[in-house]
Amino acid sequence: MFNIQSLVIISGDPCASQPCMNQGTCMRDNGGFRCVCPSGYSGSRCEIRDVCQPNPCMNGGTCRSVNGNGGYQCICPSGYSGQRCENSMHTECFYAFINR
Repeated sequence: MFNIQSLVIISGDPCASQPCMNQGTCMRDNGGFRCVCPSGYSGSRCEIRDVCQPNPCMNGGTCRSVNGNGGYQCICPSGYSGQRCENSMHTECFYAFINR
């Protein structure tokens, strides 16, 4: 059985089917729709998660998305290394003072 009323409602309001993912907000736009995505998501339907939100890099490292498949790279500030800039390359100097 074909329900014309349902078809008219769906075609009349492109947001009725809630096409936006990840709590994106559907906005009618020139007979179609567009999604306004929450922070950390992008794509026409908010389907792409930004792996750099929140920033996985430590110690002031800068996150950069790579390969578009959920990969990321941390650009570490001077003095830090590691996949997430978790390793300090600073050497601590200890001074011993001897009282005589």
